[in-house]
Amino acid sequence: MRWRRGTLSRNTLLSYQADFEVFRNWCRAVQRQDLPATPETLALFIADQLDQGKKVATATRRARGIAHAHKSKDLPSPLNFEVRAILRGAQGLTGGNFSPHSMRSGFITAAGEEGVSHLLIAAQTGHRSLVTLQRYFRRTNLFRANAAGMIGL
Repeated sequence: MRWRRGTLSRNTLLSYQADFEVFRNWCRAVQRQDLPATPETLALFIADQLDQGKKVATATRRARGIAHAHKSKDLPSPLNFEVRAILRGAQGLTGGNFSPHSMRSGFITAAGEEGVSHLLIAAQTGHRSLVTLQRYFRRTNLFRANAAGMIGL
């Protein structure tokens, strides 16, 4: 693949290339298309990276590398607002000692509050039951997506 250099440093470009190879190998393993990738595929990849213990900064850099690969081929970037919301939610969870359970709950909450489909979240977290998935959701703002507010009460 030919990569556009533009204003990127040589080291950034090399990192992006390596990150895209990680993504390409992951896509092959889970039978997903790497180019063009969908936002859903990128979200699943990022969640998998975080689940494996990768740092949020690493997942963010990889997402940017994948977006750059798409731009280099004049393809639409899969790094959309939903994927960015997942990264922001994960970033908000860093900085302390968190158990895998609290990380999972935080991921589910952040993704849910940003409007990511419950089916997409369940596919990433491995939940077979949406009822069980809902138990992990910890609403952070009771006034956001409030049913009474949505009908003007």
